[in-house]
Amino acid sequence: MYLLDDTFMEHSPRDAVLSLFRRINPDMFIHSIVNVAYNSQFLVSRLREALFHYSALFDMFEANVPRENEERMLFEREILRNEILGIIACEGLERVRRPETYKQWQIRTQRARFRQLLLSQGIMKTVQTVANSDSAGQVQATSPEPRNHEDSES
Repeated sequence: MYLLDDTFMEHSPRDAVLSLFRRINPDMFIHSIVNVAYNSQFLVSRLREALFHYSALFDMFEANVPRENEERMLFEREILRNEILGIIACEGLERVRRPETYKQWQIRTQRARFRQLLLSQGIMKTVQTVANSDSAGQVQATSPEPRNHEDSES
């Protein structure tokens, strides 16, 4: 799903989505952010940021997935190629990828009255176990013991 940024809309759809999540009032909201800044109106800035981001992505592929892997080739050809083309070649409404930096999203989420919490050691151990397993889908995550809310604020 692609949402236009504040450049094209008076009322940001991103803020509207966060407001909707806030009205739902979840116990926890986990937001994954691609921390890149290739949303600039200037081509050179977009190109530089896209180069940093995608070269790191390709380095990860190179280290972990053989070049001749069919799924990798398909992903690079069908997904990444179109993303990179859109970032570099498209302007205005034609450019659909408009990621914001972590700092921009942090401001948005704070405006929506969400607050950042520290992760408990139990959650971190579970994440590390899953990340280090050969088949992440085979590890069953367990919830850590409930913590006193006051312990998580510093």
